Amino acid sequence: MTSSAHSASASASASATDPPLTRFKLLILLVLCVNTSLTVFLSGLSRKDVPASDLYAPSTAVVMAEAIKLLLCSAALVYQEGFSLRAASRTFHREVIASPHEALKLLVPAAIDTFQNNILYYALTYLDSVTYQVRKIISLPNLNLYLKLETQS
Repeated sequence: MTSSAHSASASASASATDPPLTRFKLLILLVLCVNTSLTVFLSGLSRKDVPASDLYAPSTAVVMAEAIKLLLCSAALVYQEGFSLRAASRTFHREVIASPHEALKLLVPAAIDTFQNNILYYALTYLDSVTYQVRKIISLPNLNLYLKLETQS
């Protein structure tokens, strides 16, 4: 085993047993679960028993959600850079604008997320939120199994 492979495995095992990192990962998982559940519940509630002529456009809700994410990410970047707008601007330029190849790597997941969020609103027009969540929970392991079988063959 090379020294770089040994140090990589040692750092991986150290990070796997690091309690603060484990707690942080669990916290992130909890926040994501609560966020997803609340999004589905509140989105379904906002579309329940509303006449079709009074429904808002799902694309409007998705664009507003993406705008909120942009503001939160911008605030996190400013915080990370010590509340310096100039430093945050330089970091954004260096990491996104000056690295178009890296920015393009974000495009595919972002487009899929936007498409999925639009589908969420359309699905919640016809399904209640509990049925939607159960169908989603059932379909994700099947997709995961399919992708694993495709990569093995």
